[in-house]
Amino acid sequence: MEERAAQRASEARWKARPIAKEIRGSLCAGGLQIQPVSLETWATGPHASDPEPAMLVSAKRNRWSSEGQPTIYASSDAGVALAEYGRHRRQPATVTVAWEIELTLERAVDLRSFEARAALGIPDEATWVLDADRCQWLASTLRADGRVDGLLVPSVAFLDQPDRWNAVIFVDRLGAGLSKSIHIRQQAATILRGAAHHA
Repeated sequence: MEERAAQRASEARWKARPIAKEIRGSLCAGGLQIQPVSLETWATGPHASDPEPAMLVSAKRNRWSSEGQPTIYASSDAGVALAEYGRHRRQPATVTVAWEIELTLERAVDLRSFEARAALGIPDEATWVLDADRCQWLASTLRADGRVDGLLVPSVAFLDQPDRWNAVIFVDRLGAGLSKSIHIRQQAATILRGAAHHA
């Protein structure tokens, strides 16, 4: 009973969108763990003979970014990257590539973590990530605070597989700069006219 009551309270806080001041308080008090990460990830972007990290940046509105916020979305594996691409772009007009990239963040928050979600008032259930408006608001609040340069988040395409996830890179908050945070290693797959061809 107590556990269920705590979960209901968490859900209520999430639906009420805790004010930005409360999130800043959690950051200042150390209640939200911010840590460096170095990960092998995959991201979709245009084909290029000499790929540069800047070509992966998007300023379009998405689940974890508002219009005008420079962001890179990466994934735990090529399959997740292709699935996420398919959810957002049904019929590509140009050749798109899934790139294998080495990602380094200095100040990341892992929202797959129960502790991180609890610190932010996010309910302890997998479906919380389906509320796109609140996810966008949460990411924008953390970005605006300035102490976080990226997030690790569940993939909506694979909610039943927590080991498959997305990375959200706040390009405008990268203290080390884009070229030192993102290193494109190789092409993993090519998408042409809706079909995926693995390299």
